[in-house]
Amino acid sequence: MPNIEIVGFSHSDKEVYGIVDAIKASLSGTEYEDEVVITEMYSYCADLKGNQKPFLRVCDTDNTRLHEIGKRLSTILDVEMVLLSGFLERV
Repeated sequence: MPNIEIVGFSHSDKEVYGIVDAIKASLSGTEYEDEVVITEMYSYCADLKGNQKPFLRVCDTDNTRLHEIGKRLSTILDVEMVLLSGFLERV
């Protein structure tokens, strides 16, 4: 289950809605679109000079899919890709 985390925005930042829409549009029609989840990680993210640096973090257990998703989303924001060693569904 690919998890796309939106990092570096506040609860009141309306730009998040546009980012969610852009993510959905970028992944629409893919064979895995029904498996993707989007997590809004409300936080402050800045470089050492105080410039805000929001980004997308993609976590997945499938390396090929991870990089495909990362490439698709890199037109929206910077993308950090994290390869997970596994995912256990609730039983």
